[in-house]
Amino acid sequence: CRLYFFSARYSVALAQDMLSRPNELRLVFQGVIGGVGFLGPIFEIADSSEFLLQTSMLTQEGYKTFKGQFETMRQLASMGNMTLTGLALKMLFNTIFTSTPKTYFQNLTLYNDHASPLYTERPLDMIFCVLAANSTQFKAAIHAGVNSSIQYANPELLSGFVLDWALDITQIVEYVLNNTRALFYTGQIDALFPSTNLQGYFEKLNWTYKDEYVSAYRHLWRPHEHSYNGAGYMRSVRNFTSMVMLGMSHFAGYDKPVETYYLMRQFIERKISFFLE
Repeated sequence: CRLYFFSARYSVALAQDMLSRPNELRLVFQGVIGGVGFLGPIFEIADSSEFLLQTSMLTQEGYKTFKGQFETMRQLASMGNMTLTGLALKMLFNTIFTSTPKTYFQNLTLYNDHASPLYTERPLDMIFCVLAANSTQFKAAIHAGVNSSIQYANPELLSGFVLDWALDITQIVEYVLNNTRALFYTGQIDALFPSTNLQGYFEKLNWTYKDEYVSAYRHLWRPHEHSYNGAGYMRSVRNFTSMVMLGMSHFAGYDKPVETYYLMRQFIERKISFFLE
């Protein structure tokens, strides 16, 4: 049986665990797909101050305040002290996302959703989708259990993983790149984890074909032969492909569901990122 992992950050960690123990399961691991996730250090990847300024979501004064928050977080986290790292994480959750009381992001941008510059509030059809998914009929159809509850975000689960946010998984990412096929895609207009932050992180990774990747040209990717417009900027070397999906925010599946489907399908069909010695 052939197996792929798809997620954001945890797909890479699961891949590393499985690749390091190849004989424990009778599965042939084929590759990993990571979508709009923070693979790099969180206090760098989540620093969206430049993006928010360039999209006019922050004023110059707001930019200084927002940027200053991240500079302080990075200083605290660099001390190597868990208490200070915890303080940096507390600052992070008071700076990004949305909550009550409002975060710095909400107060400085006047937005109530951090995922996209296109929506100040979470789109209604997305909210209705969650409500529909919680209906008895839908849960029975997907065999999820009629008494279960589909949650957008479980606060207890998130709090249990909070320290994991500060864990730098760079070595895990590098291990995965050296041992299997990988596709990482980012959103061109992702306001939460800006694409430029992640693409810059990919170039810093130390793996077998780093030099080839850094010097490789990107090209415009079209989902299929009849596509009129390009849908992303692709850079592909050996077993690794990175993609900037045009017009995509952090709401990846909401903004570009068709394009994302074709991208994953091409990866699984080994039309991209297919070579690995």
